[in-house]
Order: sequence, then C-alpha cells, then structure tokens
Amino acid sequence: MDECFNPEHLMTRKECMEYRRACFQYMINRGIIPSSEECSDWAMRELVFSHYGPYEFMMKDENEKRMGIPVPLFNLVYHDCFILPWPMDQKNEDYMLYALLNGGIPYVVRNAYDNVDGNFGSDGLSIEDRITRANIVLDFYQKIKNEEMVEHKIINDHVQQTTFSNNVTVEINTKENTYRIV
Repeated sequence: MDECFNPEHLMTRKECMEYRRACFQYMINRGIIPSSEECSDWAMRELVFSHYGPYEFMMKDENEKRMGIPVPLFNLVYHDCFILPWPMDQKNEDYMLYALLNGGIPYVVRNAYDNVDGNFGSDGLSIEDRITRANIVLDFYQKIKNEEMVEHKIINDHVQQTTFSNNVTVEINTKENTYRIV
C-alpha cells in the first residue's frame, strides 16, 4: 500500500487499500476481470488472477543460497478462487514442478526484462518443448482448477506433495526433477 504525507493529497495505507478495492469492484460491476501484477491477500475478494507470484528463490540466480524450503501457503488458502501463473524454467531445477505443486497455470515464455524478476536468460528449451511442458501443467490444472488445496506435506528436503479436495495428489521431487500425479 502507498501512503502520502503531502497536505494537498494525504492518504493512509488503509485509504489506499480501500480506493484500490473500489476500483476493482468498479471493474467487476462492468464485466471486466480485475488482475494485479502480484497477488495480495487484501484484494482476494475482487481479484481473479495475477501476473506473477513466484517463490522468493525464483527471483534470484539459481546458484544463490535459498531461505528454507518453499511451500504453497498462498494456494492452501486461495487456490480454488484465484488463478496464478508459474515460471516454467528448466535449468538445474525444473520450475514446472512448482507449477504442478501449486496447481497453477504455466508461463510458456516469460522474458519481459533480462536479469529482472527472475529472468536470467534462456534455459535453452525450444518453443515446442515449452508448449509440451505447458500442456502437462494445463492438463493437471483442468483436474483441480475448481478444487481447494486441502493438504500439503514436506516428505523430505526435496519431496513435497499437495492434495486437492477431489483427492487428486501431486508429488514433486526437486532433486530428481520428477513428479507423480495420483
């Protein structure tokens, strides 16, 4: 939230939030689907999707030290009412696994600005490979798109699984770069 102390246009963060939500509601009332650059829980009543919501480590060079094990907390709360796209880079670690774990949709190509927002150059995949990978994620998304994410488990440092309300489970292994859908 923004705030301003200029006497000509004072605004608190709370007012900023209220005005932004009013703008989103205005759009909804006119049949326009509101979205945001990034997801924010204060706006979940109005937002349908965001353009970006990666884990913290995806914003850095892949060789930098990570802060813990990333888990899908946001999607445990909002999966059934919010659409979130995921990076699909395939370098040392396959980010497609996190798209599956979170029950998200894929970015086929995400290269707005080099060295900004986690874009550290090409991973060498052809457009055909990108489309094939995106279709894997989209096929899975079709199975769980309207379902709540009801459980997340950390099996070990490299294996995690999520289960959705229709009992579909996905397990990812970030060391082996594999996944399994049950």
